Amino acid sequence: MHHHPGPFEGLRLHYDPELDTSGMVAHFVDVVERLANLLPAQTLWGQQREPIGLPIATDALAARVQRFVDTGEGQ
Repeated sequence: MHHHPGPFEGLRLHYDPELDTSGMVAHFVDVVERLANLLPAQTLWGQQREPIGLPIATDALAARVQRFVDTGEGQ
């Protein structure tokens, strides 16, 4: 948020299914997992802000992201 001086309360990762190419889901899930393990913060998914939890169930998160890529559902 370059236009906001802070302090910052969160980090938002955006996944654009229109830009998806092979391997991007796995890369996105890896980034989420690494950030969740490094930062003392709660990890949330989608517009309903559903908690992902720790440790992150990477297979379940990958399935959610893939469903979003395939159908646009599951945000």
